[in-house]
Amino acid sequence: MGGDGQPVNGFLGLDISETLVENLRAIVLILDGAGRIVRFNRYTEEITGYRLGEVQGSDWFSTFLPERDRDRIRVLFRTAVSGVKTMGNVNPIVTRDGRELEIEWWDTTLKGADGARIGLLSLGHDVTERVRQERKIRESEQKFREMAEHLPQMVIELTELGGIVFVNRQGMQVMGFSQEDLDRGVSMFDLIAPEDHARVKANFDKSLSGGPSGNEYTATRKDGTTFPIIVHSTPVIRDGRPVGLRAIVVDISERKRQEEERLRRGKLESTGVLAGGIAHDFNNLLAAILGNIEVARLSLLPDHDAWPCLAEAVEATLAARSLTARLVTFAEGGAPLVRAVAIGRLLRECVRATLEGPDVRVGFSIPRDLRHVECDEMQIWNVVRNMIINAVEAMPGGGDILVAARNIAVGEGVRLPLDPGDYVAFSIRDHGPGIPEEAMEKLFDPYFSTKKRGSDKGMGLGLTICDSIVRKHRGHIEVEPGVGQGATFRVFLPVFEERNGET
Repeated sequence: MGGDGQPVNGFLGLDISETLVENLRAIVLILDGAGRIVRFNRYTEEITGYRLGEVQGSDWFSTFLPERDRDRIRVLFRTAVSGVKTMGNVNPIVTRDGRELEIEWWDTTLKGADGARIGLLSLGHDVTERVRQERKIRESEQKFREMAEHLPQMVIELTELGGIVFVNRQGMQVMGFSQEDLDRGVSMFDLIAPEDHARVKANFDKSLSGGPSGNEYTATRKDGTTFPIIVHSTPVIRDGRPVGLRAIVVDISERKRQEEERLRRGKLESTGVLAGGIAHDFNNLLAAILGNIEVARLSLLPDHDAWPCLAEAVEATLAARSLTARLVTFAEGGAPLVRAVAIGRLLRECVRATLEGPDVRVGFSIPRDLRHVECDEMQIWNVVRNMIINAVEAMPGGGDILVAARNIAVGEGVRLPLDPGDYVAFSIRDHGPGIPEEAMEKLFDPYFSTKKRGSDKGMGLGLTICDSIVRKHRGHIEVEPGVGQGATFRVFLPVFEERNGET
């Protein structure tokens, strides 16, 4: 319009639609009601290699569509011609040189002067590159998921909001979730203990931006049980921006257990050095005390009033010497003198020698082919004796004890702190109340006991010494707490192997 509101000279009555159609960088296609080509623009000629005059009046579907798609697209065409607006459909067309181009279509029904539907006007955009990239992404995701299903670790994929869209088979098994759970909706917070939620959210945001991973958390299974994990993640990038995370989740329960075992053994070794030094010095004092008591007894007649007191003093001093001997065993392990020992026989004899009274019944499950072990018989006898005493004291009203043994082979990757090889595992199970969870971590600590202190029991050295002896034999003790069912102590000892003609 001119400044006075009048049409600008030269543009009056100008129809620019033809110019727009011919210069538009998109397909403009007109089909009649039967799907025959009425018209398309110069851009269509450009990308297909066909001139309009060559194909005008031809069937669009048989000329430009791959055979595999013709029936499906005819159905969509009839739907669009009927008046249903269709948009965003993508299908390939075939060019003169045989290439396939992916086109996204936006359709409008054409009507004649009488209002009857006579054909279709379609606007198409070449989205070949977009479809190719989307296909690559889908293929990449499929490969990722196929690979993830074969990994022994847990693998998860999350959206940018923390929703979980994929968990591999291992993750499902470990966490206890099902595909139905994922379909209903599971977030990263459902996998992490509440006390770690704030930290996992902060680290999640940093990881989306490419920040460091390798963070440790406490994971929560569907049944509420927990275990330690470490999470290694990487952002999923689409169109230059992060849209989620992919993560490998590693169960570090065994690593934590080994770390705790190393700390415990280091603490025991330090305590052992101290205990051994005290024991040796104390032994020297006891020798002097015992010697002077004996001299005093020699100067008195047996009917002297002081004689019973001196006798009690001798008995107490000898008991103290026995305690120092146990401290030395804890500190030094007693340097085992190993030989081939029939462990089945030792178990039966030690149990029968230790038990007193009819209130405790013992059952044995020991195979005939149980192999000999390589051990110091007296030291392992003391280990068995301590465990039997503990089992009896766990059942003050009496009960049953099961003593079992079997041959086992420990291979690479077995979650036991043992060298690969052949072992005998023997176990002693009581039917007492079991061991409370809070006591398990300190069970082998010196002077820790769940029993009352006393001169005969409950001093807390029995299991500590047992552990020291078994470790000196290149073995291992494990405990099943059995709360409410009865505790089980299991000892692993290496079998005796004949060497250089030994039998």
